[in-house]
Amino acid sequence: MRVLENPGILQAILESLHSGVYFVGRDQKILFWNEGAERITGYLSQDVVGHYCCDLFPAPSEDQPGVCQIGGALAAVLRDGRPAYSDIAIRHRAGHQVFLRVWATPIRGDDGVIVGASESFDEDRTSRESDRRRRKLDEHGCVDQASGVLSFGYIRTVLKECLLTSAEHGLPFSIACVRIDRLPELRAQYGPVALRGILHAVAETVTNSLRPTDCVGRLDDETFLAILPECNAIEADHAAVCLQNVARHMTVKWWGDEFQVTATIAAVGAERSDTMESLMARVDARMARLAPGAGTPAIR
Repeated sequence: MRVLENPGILQAILESLHSGVYFVGRDQKILFWNEGAERITGYLSQDVVGHYCCDLFPAPSEDQPGVCQIGGALAAVLRDGRPAYSDIAIRHRAGHQVFLRVWATPIRGDDGVIVGASESFDEDRTSRESDRRRRKLDEHGCVDQASGVLSFGYIRTVLKECLLTSAEHGLPFSIACVRIDRLPELRAQYGPVALRGILHAVAETVTNSLRPTDCVGRLDDETFLAILPECNAIEADHAAVCLQNVARHMTVKWWGDEFQVTATIAAVGAERSDTMESLMARVDARMARLAPGAGTPAIR
């Protein structure tokens, strides 16, 4: 079709795609960034075009290659000239991590030489389902407005249901408490308005790091509660380690500044005889051992 020979129309099609699409040159400098990429990452086109990919999306940790690092899809495509895909985590502009599946394809000039690479990416489908469920719960007042996770009242209801199921059927479950480190200091340094960004970064990072069947709610200013169904004590310890690793790499951008936010995580497996009070007491004791003076609030 002649219409597809028009570069302006082709660019308009790429711009309007729901999926993220971008293009980099051989030097990995970003040359194109569509509306889907803006929506998924929080970065606008004017924020990224002309910048190096690795400056915007560094590896989230030493043992996790980023999209632009050696071992990432983009670097492999530019090096080997073969399409590739990878599952990666990037840091959203708001500070939390977003998990993506990325497809990368080499782009060749008329002479067959690689001139760059295009990448398309989407959020994990389960995260989109989670967003739809969150909107439905929000309509019924079950979402904490400051952080975006489940409200104290609703997470308490979920915990009661898990305890009842465990007592009647012996089905294991665990809980993990996530306490934001140095929150009073951060509030004093950056002001109370920055609290919303901090809560959002921690809540989204924790939620995105867990399974779709897990749920996260807010206990108080500093603490979140994650409920992990069908998860025994050993699996809970593993989940806590994974969460702790992720929690080392949260940042919040505030008025041109960027500061790091960390959290302490304590997890315990529920016992068949547990009550809400006994379960919270055990996770409170573990939190106190990890960070003295940082006990979790009572949930009644």
